[in-house]
Amino acid sequence: MNPCGKVVDLLRSCYRTQMRLKQGSDERTWVRWYFTRPGAPFLGRTCFGSLNWGYDRLHPPEVGEVAGAPRAWVNGAVPGRYTGRGQCGSGEAFLHGIPADAPPVIPPLHADGVPMCCATVPGGLRAWDWGRIHVGRGGAWVWRSVTE
Repeated sequence: MNPCGKVVDLLRSCYRTQMRLKQGSDERTWVRWYFTRPGAPFLGRTCFGSLNWGYDRLHPPEVGEVAGAPRAWVNGAVPGRYTGRGQCGSGEAFLHGIPADAPPVIPPLHADGVPMCCATVPGGLRAWDWGRIHVGRGGAWVWRSVTE
């Protein structure tokens, strides 16, 4: 899953925290919220919004941001190649989480590590940037593929 620069939620400042992405799993993944580019499209309804807005009361706590996880401030800089023109993952997965019985999916990547399912523009993105989540003023997110 990767919103690829689409607006996921609205924030005044960005932070790093943990989320559960898969239904019925206790596995946590570090995410980093960052601001989207001006004019980025809205992802739509999702269970992966910021706990700043009380998503823990709107969605089952089994997926989404982990209540009580550290929330360290980050500067919200936009990774260079996420434009909001693509999306990796179904709307259903963004709404309810990855199904418990879904096999792990690693999308094909460009040479710099950006998923090919994200419509991107040349240049600027380091390989480790594909693993974050972004949100924003318009904002969105991408998550890291490894647990730290």
